[in-house]
Amino acid sequence: DDSTPGYTIVNAGTTGVTLARLKFSAKNEDIEIRRVNLQISNNATTPLPGSATNTPIDLVGQQITLWDGATQIGTAVFGGGGDFATSSLFAGGAFMVPKDGSKTLTVKGDISDIGVSGPLSNSGDLLIVDYDGGATGLANGNYGVGLGSASNISPTSADTNLAGVR
Repeated sequence: DDSTPGYTIVNAGTTGVTLARLKFSAKNEDIEIRRVNLQISNNATTPLPGSATNTPIDLVGQQITLWDGATQIGTAVFGGGGDFATSSLFAGGAFMVPKDGSKTLTVKGDISDIGVSGPLSNSGDLLIVDYDGGATGLANGNYGVGLGSASNISPTSADTNLAGVR
């Protein structure tokens, strides 16, 4: 979790909202990150009375985008209203973590509008998009490729516990 300042208030209908900043670190060799998994989670300790928390409909098209600085490198969709999303495969070289260094991946989303017919009908939802550390491996999991070894590498990290946006 490299998300600062943390909890943020945003307006419905806002585009390009930063939802998370995830720091990846590498040891022993450069690693090309190829895919990440994310989840909508419920870490809220004090939700507003009468407000919903964490639903994919808070996001336009139930989609998030993944960025390396100012360059979009991937997308992920929370399909079927579920709380888990696997990113598209990143192009070769799109997100490189240097040996003995770190690099931050930014997760952004467009927040749905509020309207009588939806998708949102009230304000106050708390949207938390976390890194899903439990989803590892080449088949639809978090993974990268070591540039020196050419081996597939699964990150060793737990889920993040982000503050979210409301």
